[in-house]
Amino acid sequence: MLHRALDDLLTPIMKIEEYMQKHAMMRLRREGLHLSKHVLSTESPFYHNPIGFAMKRYAFSECFKCKKVSSSL
Repeated sequence: MLHRALDDLLTPIMKIEEYMQKHAMMRLRREGLHLSKHVLSTESPFYHNPIGFAMKRYAFSECFKCKKVSSSL
């Protein structure tokens, strides 16, 4: 949901989501899963949606001290 009244609240969240998607895709490519059956099969819920597959596959968390977001292994 986008609305001017929510910009102050949503902007930091959207930046974190963008960061997570970027890093999830980098990791998916590094592991060679961007061409997996989960992304290429028409029966898969992630057909032609590698970002969705990456976001489902990897876990991200925010450090409680420094507030930096990182993925877990």
